[in-house]
Amino acid sequence: MERGAGGLVVGSWAAEMPYLTDRERSAVHRLALDLARGRPVYVYVWDPSPATTDYLVDAAAEAGASGAVLPLPLWYRVDEALVAAVFRRRKWPLPLLVDHGGAVATSPIQEASYLALRADGVLSGMLDGSGDLYRLARLGAADPGAVWCGDDRVLARVVRLRGVGGVVSLIANAWPSLVARALADPAVDVALRERAVAVERAGGVFAIKAMLRMGGRAPFDGVTSTSFAGLPEPEEGAR
Repeated sequence: MERGAGGLVVGSWAAEMPYLTDRERSAVHRLALDLARGRPVYVYVWDPSPATTDYLVDAAAEAGASGAVLPLPLWYRVDEALVAAVFRRRKWPLPLLVDHGGAVATSPIQEASYLALRADGVLSGMLDGSGDLYRLARLGAADPGAVWCGDDRVLARVVRLRGVGGVVSLIANAWPSLVARALADPAVDVALRERAVAVERAGGVFAIKAMLRMGGRAPFDGVTSTSFAGLPEPEEGAR
């Protein structure tokens, strides 16, 4: 945040969301809120158990989170009716964003379904990691300010699309200044895209965690230093 980030999105893939216990994830959320010092913090609340999701979102609301992010059902494709039911099943105590386009999310939310959930007050927005600029442009026009982009490969181009509310970056964990420069200067766009593609080839979130010496649990512990040998060192202070 000292290098330009407006807030934090906590507990996604870099935090091994599917592999931590509910108490561990809640502790990560509270730590981030303490460190943010009043900046916006959005927390991931996904779990295979709806009861655990409820625990996480209620605990986050009590701790003062700005909002919650709930991915679509992971690993197994489900139909649109079930996707909508996941979000409509309760009244949420925090502004709720749907995460579309994660690494293993096989049930995309269609634009019409998203806009219906928005119109009914169920969702407060979307974190879209599809990398589809045409989709982002349509959603930004239909729902200005509520859709964020979560794909580093297109971040610098997305900020120039009308209606897109913001961006969430994985590689900013290692190179925050590069991301900040790319968002401010279109000439840096190519460098940001090349870095994002190189990280993806090296293992994506696995490589970022290994570079930052964060360790990890299986399967996040299988990347070695040779995987990212060609990438620049993380910026000072990122580790």
